Amino acid sequence: EGLPIKTWTRNTFAKIIAPWGKLSDVEADEYLALSYKKLCMITSPNVIINDKVKVIVKGHVYWLRVKELDAWAPDFSNDSNDSSSSDEDYEDNDV
Repeated sequence: EGLPIKTWTRNTFAKIIAPWGKLSDVEADEYLALSYKKLCMITSPNVIINDKVKVIVKGHVYWLRVKELDAWAPDFSNDSNDSSSSDEDYEDNDV
């Protein structure tokens, strides 16, 4: 089971998950295990994903397990690199 890493593209992932929803984000951490990839997708609330998918690449058949994990939420807690400012940072003459 598994898909060759050279086929791990956003377009490929979007096609694989199309039966369940729309691709929103692809995990970008290249230091994680190569045995899986986490994808964020938009689905209906009543959809629970736990399936196997057959993918054919250049005549070779690959079986993938597609499984829903916990809900994904973006992490906005990294404020140390935040370059934004509040309204209080400006004086009336600056606007």
